[in-house]
Amino acid sequence: MLSVATACLSATLATKFMFSIGQYMGSPILMAALGLLLDLAKRQQAAKQIIKSQHTLSQIPTLLTNIDELSNQQATFSGGESVVSKYGAVSCSNLS
Repeated sequence: MLSVATACLSATLATKFMFSIGQYMGSPILMAALGLLLDLAKRQQAAKQIIKSQHTLSQIPTLLTNIDELSNQQATFSGGESVVSKYGAVSCSNLS
C-alpha cells in the first residue's frame, strides 16, 4: 500500500513540476505529459530490477547444490588433486 502511494505521489509531483516548467515555455500540457511518462518509465525500470533480483535469488539453491557437489568431489581427491586439475574449469551455463 505504501509503495502504491509513493508511486502516485511521485507521478503527481513530476507532472506538476513539468507542468509549471511548461507554462514558462508555452506548452504546459506537453511538458506535464512528458513528466508523467518519465516517471512511469522510472518505476518500470525499478520493477525490472526487482524481477531480475528475484530471478537471481531463485538460482541460489542450484548454486549451493553445485558447491556441495564440488566440495564432496574435492574431499575424495588425494593431496595434490583438485576439481579444476582433474575436470577443468566448471561451467555454470546451465544456470542462466
